[in-house]
Amino acid sequence: MKKVVTSILLMMTAALYSNEDVQVITLNEVSQTAVEQMMSGDYPNIILECAEGTVLPITFAFKSDFLSLETSSQAPLSLRILKSCYMKNDHGVFMFSDEGVHWKDFFDYFTGSFGLYLLAENQVPFINIDAELYRR
Repeated sequence: MKKVVTSILLMMTAALYSNEDVQVITLNEVSQTAVEQMMSGDYPNIILECAEGTVLPITFAFKSDFLSLETSSQAPLSLRILKSCYMKNDHGVFMFSDEGVHWKDFFDYFTGSFGLYLLAENQVPFINIDAELYRR
């Protein structure tokens, strides 16, 4: 039933784009071309479905002439989507929706906090990145 309602709402969204075809792509089938188009902000008709249960590997890049980032295959990191939502980039503004019809920007859709801390455990210093993200 939920998929039927979501499909109906997405079809209603398509009606809002008179000359543009709304393209809904799941994270599991997204191509590099679609990612580039979406990130450009010039294709608000591309909607990314972030389905509950999807797991994404995380890579972290850090460039500096002062520090280097060491990675280990023993500590893989991934992101699991716990609740489905939709995301699009509307001319440079990332928008989010529960059903693909009513859209809000990041700060109206989410609330939370981010912190970067230097900590020490057993006299071994480490960097802790702490983030909390909740649906408003």
